[in-house]
Amino acid sequence: MHPARARRTLAALSPLALVCAVACKPAAEGKPTPDAQDDTAAPPVDAAPSAPTVALTPDAPRTADDLAVRIVADAVDPEGAAVTYRAVWSQGGVARPDLTGLTVPAAETSRGEEWAVEVFASDGTTEGPPGVARVTIGNTAPTAPSVEISPAEPAPGEALRCGVAGESADEDGDALAYQVRWEVDGVAFPGAEDGAWPGDTVPAGRTQDGEVWACAVAAGDGADLSPEGAASVTVVAVCADGAVEQCGDGLAGLDWELAAYPSAACDGARSAVTLGAVPGTSPDTACGQALDLSAAGHQAQAVLAPTYAECPGDGMLHFEMVGRLPENYQRGLNFTLDFPSGGRIVFDRWVWNWHQESSANVNVYTAAGDLQTYLSSNADTGGARNDRPWGWYIGNDGGWFTLALSVDTAADRVVATVSQPTLTATVYTAEYALDVVEGELPTVTFGSWGNCDSNNRVAIDAELLSFTASPGTWL
Repeated sequence: MHPARARRTLAALSPLALVCAVACKPAAEGKPTPDAQDDTAAPPVDAAPSAPTVALTPDAPRTADDLAVRIVADAVDPEGAAVTYRAVWSQGGVARPDLTGLTVPAAETSRGEEWAVEVFASDGTTEGPPGVARVTIGNTAPTAPSVEISPAEPAPGEALRCGVAGESADEDGDALAYQVRWEVDGVAFPGAEDGAWPGDTVPAGRTQDGEVWACAVAAGDGADLSPEGAASVTVVAVCADGAVEQCGDGLAGLDWELAAYPSAACDGARSAVTLGAVPGTSPDTACGQALDLSAAGHQAQAVLAPTYAECPGDGMLHFEMVGRLPENYQRGLNFTLDFPSGGRIVFDRWVWNWHQESSANVNVYTAAGDLQTYLSSNADTGGARNDRPWGWYIGNDGGWFTLALSVDTAADRVVATVSQPTLTATVYTAEYALDVVEGELPTVTFGSWGNCDSNNRVAIDAELLSFTASPGTWL
């Protein structure tokens, strides 16, 4: 176009048309407009959840406890998304990738180990920093033992023994030691004898009728005690009527304490040894057999203890020993009653010089220790000399004899009788005074002795056939 025309054309345009001619020019292809740039901006970054606050339960775990994560305070996601948790465990500082849950079984832990857990929260896209908790595994106490007291039905005066019927178990495999305590009628009893386990004993003579005794036992592993196992018994005095005969195997089973020379010769110092049960040797007797006390030594004795320290009733007691002494040199067979209040009776059958001379002596002592002479006598003195105030000289033909005592503890009266049917004079009886507590039962001690004969030899060869005690309260 000619320049002049061009100027005329532009001049002919209105101002608005001129602006549009310049500003409304189409954009170059490939260059976005400002509006197009806002529509394609990058989205904001997703923020991670916060760390949760965590703890482990129990607070003081032991080897028998599972470990479990407790979320004290939840993690928070900035965008408000729900979160899930992941646990990472370590044992003694070493990672345990095989444990991924929020619980560790007790079988995985041991005493003294330190366990740690890291708990991560995730919003499904992003995982935040962990919450951390640590604990150390403590000792597990043993389980409680089961306990029993023997005897289960004690009588007054009997010893009590507390024993473990079922052992305690220890999760840590520790060696266990037991502790025992006693109570009587709900009050602590400090006098029990602490001996080597498996038992703790209340001494004989301490228990009384009607008392309730309880023992409690705990097992210790060196760090902790188990719960106590407990048992209790009630002491009951029940006196049986009638007589209980002890003979044959019963007497043969007694424990005989023998004071013996070191050899059959009567020289050297005697020492105490224990004889076992002695078999019976006389099948022609009422009991079927006798207790043969034959042994190399000087003297032997065994004790028959009453089951009850005190017994209700009329206070009448009766004792009867049947035995035999050989026609030998200086032999004896006897029994002794010792009452708790101090009274004492010794009934002894002696043989001195083979069949030529023998005697039966009764020594009755008061609680003060005074020896009593007999008050009256209806002794059959035919062929016997009773010029001793406490007994009789009689013969001996090697036959069976009976020593009998009737004791009335209510009347403080004792009647002693000795009989030997094969002798001419067979029955000797005398009455004595005795001051004891009514209803008391004595301890019975059997004794046999022998001295050296003319050939300087010694033997115990008396025979105890039977012994009867009434009421039947002796063992």
